[in-house]
Amino acid sequence: MSRALLGAVVGGAVGAVIWAAVSFYGNMEVGWIAWGIGVLVGLGVRKAMKPEQLNVRIGLLAGAVALLAVAVGKYASVYMAIESARAQPITMTDELAISYLADDVIKERLDSGGEVAWPHGEPGEELDSEDDYPADVWAEGKSRWSEMGPGGQGEYKVKLKTQIRENFDRFAPEMQMQGFASSFEAIDLLFLGLAVYTAFRLGSSTVAVKAT
Repeated sequence: MSRALLGAVVGGAVGAVIWAAVSFYGNMEVGWIAWGIGVLVGLGVRKAMKPEQLNVRIGLLAGAVALLAVAVGKYASVYMAIESARAQPITMTDELAISYLADDVIKERLDSGGEVAWPHGEPGEELDSEDDYPADVWAEGKSRWSEMGPGGQGEYKVKLKTQIRENFDRFAPEMQMQGFASSFEAIDLLFLGLAVYTAFRLGSSTVAVKAT
């Protein structure tokens, strides 16, 4: 079993690396690579074992390793993408800084029982430019920005960058898990099933495989 596990892990590791590399550097997911991981796991087992040693237990082991390898490959690709985004420098423009002040204006109004007349009926998913805010809200945010003066504006930008970086660091693990969970679609489950089944068949069958 230890030899079978070693062969399965080696094959799964190679497949997981290929999956993560293609997904991250190619900015795409190729479902059949998951199936290929199952093949690599199964071939790894067959390479480590003698044909007469293959059985259902070995097949189940291969199937489990294939499942884990696909999951590791998918998670690695999400992890690499988020870490790459976190490493990017934060660009803080005057307009973006003013949008944070406009957010403060909106919060103060809502907390005091006031209303906000959004220009498009409802607020967008990203509020970071003048067109996204009511004119009076933006004017108030811009006024506060002007009152800061050059020195205060520079300090405020540094504060915002620090805050954004801290929030990214705090929520990175959660984003990684959400990205991993959302990466599984119907087609992914199909190829995952094929990967597990193929690894099981190669690990449990004594039928000769030409590739070996």
